[in-house]
Order: sequence, then C-alpha cells, then structure tokens
Amino acid sequence: MNQRLPIRWLAPEVLATATYSTKSDVFSYGVLLWEIYSEAAVPYHNMKLAQVQAQVLAGYRLSAPNKMPKFIRLIMEDHCFATLPDERWTMTQIRQHIEDLLEWRKTPTQQDTSASK
Repeated sequence: MNQRLPIRWLAPEVLATATYSTKSDVFSYGVLLWEIYSEAAVPYHNMKLAQVQAQVLAGYRLSAPNKMPKFIRLIMEDHCFATLPDERWTMTQIRQHIEDLLEWRKTPTQQDTSASK
C-alpha cells in the first residue's frame, strides 16, 4: 500500500482491499477521538506503518486514553472500531447518541426539581 495514505487512520477493509465507505470514515473518526483525548499523540506511535497495517488487520485497536470519558470510549470501541463495517454506527447515529447524552445531562433529576420547590 502506498505510504502516502494515512495508514494510521484507515479501517481494516481499506487496508485489506482499498474499499472506502462512510463506514470506513467512522473508523477513522474513532482514531480522531483517540487523538483528541491523547492530546494529539500520533496513533500507534510505537509502530512502523507496516506494523500498523498488520496489527489493525489482525484486530488490534487503540486503547482508550485515561482522560477519555466513558461514553466517548464506548462510542470509539464499540461503534467506531468494529471490525466489520456493517457493525459500525453511522455518523448520524453517533451524533444523535452524543446529543441525547448531552440533553440527558442537562435535564434536572427528579430530586433536583423537588428540592428547588
């Protein structure tokens, strides 16, 4: 594979067959999430590009950084890094899930509303 490609961000199917889709973009988004919470560290920084390709094809995935909130970790691990593209969420699903969680966090609990009366 041409080393001019962003190997460290590519989904397994792209590395294997150069098959790009919106689902491969979701995998790349998972790597971006990892970067954000790793303070812009290089993904797979301790591996050469050939190692990254072999490891991702073998099922290796980046581990969630300690600073990553649990709900983001679950999105990254379960919904972005799924091996099969059909098992990954769409970006619309990811956005909706994050919006729902943020809305839920803004909603006062039953206890909060009764205490203010």
